[in-house]
Amino acid sequence: MMKSIGLGLVLALSAVSAQAATIFFDNFDANNYALETTPSGWTLNSGSVDIVGDGNYAWYGAGNYIDMNGINPGSISHSITGLVIGQMYALSFDVGFNNGSGSNEQLSFSIGSLAGSHGAPIQSTASTFLHLTYSFIAGAATETLTFADTGPTTGDMGGPVLDNVMVSTTPVPLPAGGLLLLTGLGGIFALRRRKA
Repeated sequence: MMKSIGLGLVLALSAVSAQAATIFFDNFDANNYALETTPSGWTLNSGSVDIVGDGNYAWYGAGNYIDMNGINPGSISHSITGLVIGQMYALSFDVGFNNGSGSNEQLSFSIGSLAGSHGAPIQSTASTFLHLTYSFIAGAATETLTFADTGPTTGDMGGPVLDNVMVSTTPVPLPAGGLLLLTGLGGIFALRRRKA
């Protein structure tokens, strides 16, 4: 009886560490190649964006991604639902910069308490993707996620390229005290077993 109680206690305490849950994910692969079009489920706020990849400007390998500068620098947004006010979340995405005019380009992004940008000079050939992750706190149950090519506004059709957009909960680690408790309980049960 004591053995099963101890095992149950150890299993319950080891389950304290929660895993990250995906709230939203879009890799744009459900969309077909198209110039000056809006990806499915997203809203075009300004300018134009292109859905490229799979043999059509496939600089980065398999799958589709969004060129944030179609004819003019574009801005897209998506409503993210199911958030808990005050809870911390992670926004992650892959960004690259396609070939273009050689100017410096900026990809701006915002959601909840987060507003930021990432920039790089445009290469004569496409850059590789960078995987970026940022934390934000939800101020509402539904937040608007926005990405925009914010410069320069030359209409050079060379800009940021976006892929693998994800919003997820942040994992809750098991506190150090919890690990100490598990170690202590394991020692107690080992001693009890030795005495028996």
